[in-house]
Amino acid sequence: MHENPLDATKNRPAAYIINQIVLGEESDDFDTAQVQKAISHYELYVKAMIEVGTDPIEVTKLVSMIERGMSYEDALNFHERVFGETIPEAVYEFVRDTLRTADKASTHEVMAAFLFGREDPIPKMFQSIIDNKILSDDKKLECFRLYLQRHIDVDGDDHGPLAFAALSEICGDDETKWEEATAAAKNAIERRIDFWTAILETSSQEFYSRATTKVEQRLERRLTKAALEHLTIDKDVAAA
Repeated sequence: MHENPLDATKNRPAAYIINQIVLGEESDDFDTAQVQKAISHYELYVKAMIEVGTDPIEVTKLVSMIERGMSYEDALNFHERVFGETIPEAVYEFVRDTLRTADKASTHEVMAAFLFGREDPIPKMFQSIIDNKILSDDKKLECFRLYLQRHIDVDGDDHGPLAFAALSEICGDDETKWEEATAAAKNAIERRIDFWTAILETSSQEFYSRATTKVEQRLERRLTKAALEHLTIDKDVAAA
């Protein structure tokens, strides 16, 4: 059974840290203090996908089903039946494990998985992509570069240290909590390794090129005018 949400009156520092992380992920204003510029990292991620020519339908379909009230288990099962041909099983297991942790794990287990499975490794990985000359030479990938750089800056400089401070605050001197947090962290790292390994294996197969062609075809068929306008993507660029 998932424990009650963290009581801010009993653990103010940890509650503050968690709220700061949620605010940054869901309403990032890029340190401008201007509400008009605030955007969730999910929205920025979808924009970056479209910018590099990737169809976001697999992501948006799953989110849409959950938004309409379908449980994430049912949504993932349905999604796998529709898109499983082009998405490795390890990807679905990664998503399932992430959502199970968020839904059912204790606060310290969630924080440990978040810190060591995401905030700690992601900035280093994204920095290696930013440093790639191919990316730096392509001036059209503004959203993609922004998405990567923002996670390097925010996760590495702010959210990572905040998450570690929160984990320390929540676990305190409780050895059992530290043991459970360690197990959650190891599990998150193992699932991410499986995820990356599956992506690498898939991208090196001849099948991947055929799957990519299907994705490009779906991009032309399924992205509606309303979606393009919402994402502020130039129609001429999207049709190119």
